[in-house]
Amino acid sequence: MEAITDPGLLLKVTPPKLRKSLLVRERLRRIGAADDDMAVILVEAPAGYGKTSLIAQWRLDWLQGGAAVGWLNLDAGDSPVTLVSGIALGLRRSMGRASFGADAIEAVRRGAGTASALTSLLAEITEASCPTVLVLDNGERLGDAMAVEVLDYLLHNLPPNLRVVVGSRPPARTQTLDLLGQGVLRRVSAADLCFDLPEAIELLTSRLGGRMDVDLCARLQEVTGGWPLGLQLAAAALERAPDPQRAIEEFARSRDDATQHLFESLVASLPNGLVDFLMRCSLLDSLHPSLCEAVTGDDDAAYALQRLVVETPLVSATEEGAWLRLHPLAREYLRSRARRTLAEAERREIHIRAWHWCAAHGSPERAARHALRAGLRSEALQLVSASLRDEFSRGHHGTVFDWLARIPRGAVDRDIELRLVELWMHALTFHLGDAQRRAAALMDDPATDETVRGEVTVALATAFAGADRYDEARDCIESLRPASVGARAQRPLTNLRAVLAVYAGATEAARRMVAPKGGEFTPAIVQVWRDYIMALSYLWEGRPAFAEQVARLQHVRWGSQVSRREPSTAVLGSVLAAACWQQGLGSDAKALLANRIDVIEQNGHPDSLECAYLTLARMAVFEKDEPRALAYLEALAALGESRGIVRLVVTSLAERVRLHAARQRPAQAVALASELAAFVGRSALSELLAPLVRLEVEMAHTYAAVAAGDLAAAGAHVHRARQLAAQLNRGYEAVQVLALQALIAERAGESPVALLTEALSRAESGGLVRVFADTLPEVVDLVRRHVLGNPASTVTPAFIARELAASQAPATTELRAASPAGNALLTPKENQVLQLLAGGLPNKRIATEMELSSDTVKWHVKKLLAKLDAGSREHAVHRARMLGLLR
Repeated sequence: MEAITDPGLLLKVTPPKLRKSLLVRERLRRIGAADDDMAVILVEAPAGYGKTSLIAQWRLDWLQGGAAVGWLNLDAGDSPVTLVSGIALGLRRSMGRASFGADAIEAVRRGAGTASALTSLLAEITEASCPTVLVLDNGERLGDAMAVEVLDYLLHNLPPNLRVVVGSRPPARTQTLDLLGQGVLRRVSAADLCFDLPEAIELLTSRLGGRMDVDLCARLQEVTGGWPLGLQLAAAALERAPDPQRAIEEFARSRDDATQHLFESLVASLPNGLVDFLMRCSLLDSLHPSLCEAVTGDDDAAYALQRLVVETPLVSATEEGAWLRLHPLAREYLRSRARRTLAEAERREIHIRAWHWCAAHGSPERAARHALRAGLRSEALQLVSASLRDEFSRGHHGTVFDWLARIPRGAVDRDIELRLVELWMHALTFHLGDAQRRAAALMDDPATDETVRGEVTVALATAFAGADRYDEARDCIESLRPASVGARAQRPLTNLRAVLAVYAGATEAARRMVAPKGGEFTPAIVQVWRDYIMALSYLWEGRPAFAEQVARLQHVRWGSQVSRREPSTAVLGSVLAAACWQQGLGSDAKALLANRIDVIEQNGHPDSLECAYLTLARMAVFEKDEPRALAYLEALAALGESRGIVRLVVTSLAERVRLHAARQRPAQAVALASELAAFVGRSALSELLAPLVRLEVEMAHTYAAVAAGDLAAAGAHVHRARQLAAQLNRGYEAVQVLALQALIAERAGESPVALLTEALSRAESGGLVRVFADTLPEVVDLVRRHVLGNPASTVTPAFIARELAASQAPATTELRAASPAGNALLTPKENQVLQLLAGGLPNKRIATEMELSSDTVKWHVKKLLAKLDAGSREHAVHRARMLGLLR
């Protein structure tokens, strides 16, 4: 092969070397591997998003697939001659043909015309008859007008066996984007290149190993917004930090040296006027061209923002039309700079202008925030009082709680709408006592009209349902007169009736109730709960694939509108996590619950608490960390006892019976089953929930009897469990019952094949990949011995393979069990308090260390004592060490 003698050109056609530590991101890898009609892939993002690394990874995949891949780095000084020569020589190196492109290079060098030279080169590529890829990196640098014409000609005249990949900073050239309309261009944007949470978890744990758990990973992904360079900087900072949690908070405030240097460099590269503009706009929570113009007085605000979106990673688009988002790390850096360089009066004036603009443009809550920051408390409270109902309907529960705490008690008591919002907040966050008091006060008020009384009754019924007191919830519903149910109460009432239908086993009827009606406007918060109920109904039936399909889109959409830690998002995420886990999607389930268990615990319906804690416990068992699994189950029982929710205690005990049975510990299994029976015997049960509780009890006794080798007792209990599962339409337990009956049959000398095949068939139809692994190891062994490789089986071999694979523990723990720095059983703040308690610090010292108030520390200590079932601070530390939460 002819050597390339020009060293400059040699560098231009040399692809970058990939780091061995580079994380392979399968989500993005699939784009390059896609076998579709997209002849051109445009990877377009500002610096720091990993464009070149991604394309280099694709290059390796294409080479392994047998394609010829040429690489050319573009530069501002590239002429048509350089461009055509570089393309030809880059492909020549890949094809290994010494004369490839020689005619095209000669033609362009002697001035015969770039079009004819390029046509000759494209014809030669066609004749080569092999898949060919041409990578053109740094596309934004190409400045010569004639060279741009060459690129345009190339992209619009590609032979069938040539694909072109262009890596570029925005904005993309018009000549490139018109290929979108022709359906031949795939665009990969900065948003695509950002790390989602599972990818961030994989990256951070590969870099930091046992120093990171899922909660810390989730917090860091939130802080960086998934920005690849931000995550790498954070990982580098954490490698040097003795306390990862404290280091993350420092990083979030842009206080570490690397982040300071990064943003100083980014800001230094901007014109002075743009720096001042951005610093002033950083005092806003969200950016809008007109708002930024109002607060800065800059008539070119729209153009300035567009430049920042296009040229930097600092500002990005959102799903809210013209609204833009300033990167969280950049905001902290710029606000710190604003505090140092802008006088207090200037900052106050910015907030006053933002207040007036937001109030005039229909954003009263945003306006109130700015009025409050300007020191105008009464104006802020007046604004927000009139709009809090809208904020509630949008599902902004955190915002509503914050404002309710600020509005004087007397002002709330004088306003029926605020009192209703307050009642609903207590009802939806399952504070039954508070909800009952607020409801009684409204009912006793002569000013309360019939429609409001109807809404109060629906809210109270919701609160009873959240406490698992469904008989009282049903009584409330039955007491309603049709005329008293206004439009606002109708949808929550329908949701309640749907939940009652689910518990009665009428899941299809429940879905029909909550299905959206054509042309009907549904508030966002009602939509979320509607999808929660639909997903729950599919999980109830043992169809997690359908549950995931319902919940996934709403979860993503809702999380982008509010935040992943907003209560409704987190509660929906708990059901989605259970659906993912049951399908064998462990990484997804782990990411969905990361840094959320505290939110779910404080705001979750009993079903969402079960979904979250059972999923966490089963993941811990899968990772061979039984102490952590038992800690989760003990925490679930403690929640049940503190809230008076019998079902949570029953679920916790029943799952512990199964775990001991699976570990061949019959004495513990039998003892816990007896404890469970005694607990249920002395507990008051809702009539509606009694069959579900009896099902759990029968399943637990079945596991205990199987472990003890008492086949007669096991057979009797599993028979009753099968009847209850059929009565309730519980698909998951129905599969488990069939599998257990197959196991009992084999031990009795009978063939288990028919029962086992029916169980597998039902599992396959619903997508229950982990149901056998999460029953007993002996059941998995039955499948291996009696169904695997059986040509008469009606279950697909692929599904059988997935079932068996689900029981195989990972060779190495995928992610470190939550540690004292951040355990999913405890919130990050509770973990930090626990560490300081273990060091013997009093509350005042803890408050100083954590920059919290003494009352907040007392609240965290109280929560710790409840979660750890401890009677004192010393007892809590002892319990934490016993559970592995402290070392």
